[in-house]
Amino acid sequence: MPKKTTKKTGKKATAGAKPKAARVPAKAGKGYESSAMAEICRALPGTTFDIKWETNYCACVAGKIYCGTETTDAAMIGFKCDDIDFEKLTKRRGIIPAPYAARFGWVKLTAADALPPAELAKYILKSYALVVEKLPAKVRASLTAT
Repeated sequence: MPKKTTKKTGKKATAGAKPKAARVPAKAGKGYESSAMAEICRALPGTTFDIKWETNYCACVAGKIYCGTETTDAAMIGFKCDDIDFEKLTKRRGIIPAPYAARFGWVKLTAADALPPAELAKYILKSYALVVEKLPAKVRASLTAT
């Protein structure tokens, strides 16, 4: 059976091949690395940072994400919260259930002024605590030892 060709390129398509995702470049200067979210997260034990899904700057503890922002817009912050906070926050202007992650209790700030800095810090600390409490005991112990 001959291989099919794609309409746009005329090149032969391989069976099961997936198109490559376009890489969205981060803003020049990497403002997300010095964002309010990053400053708060840097102070928490065991926090590491990683770019995930090509456009998300994520704060992780033991490889688990607890907070993240868009590389293209540092004001768009997402974090995990408990059910009560989820209900309260999603009723506020500028805060929505996080796309693809709302079922896990994540919210997303769509406006820079959605939460005052002190309140944002409180929710990021809560998010960190929610993730840490689900880690194995040995990992939790190593976080408090450092």
